Amino acid sequence: MTQPGTIDYEEICAGLESKSITYMDVRNQSELQSDGKIVGSVNLPLPEIIEALASPDADFKNKYGFEKPDKCAALVVGCLAGKRAAAAGEQLENLGFSNF
Repeated sequence: MTQPGTIDYEEICAGLESKSITYMDVRNQSELQSDGKIVGSVNLPLPEIIEALASPDADFKNKYGFEKPDKCAALVVGCLAGKRAAAAGEQLENLGFSNF
């Protein structure tokens, strides 16, 4: 990795291919539709993170289409410019997530 808390594009691609990371895009659905998304990424919009991660596992999967991540899961959080990803990281940390 380049710096603690950062990851470069090649590492993201390798992690997605090996399924060793989950890339969580925190942009809104409308942005994904207009701007596209990273292949293999999942979407959990920033305003929904706290409520979504507090929901039962089955409800989470039904709504978001992927398994709710474990608090120790390797997560990469991203958005368009980084501001929302930083806010999401703070929320994740407050919720007890430790590997993002």
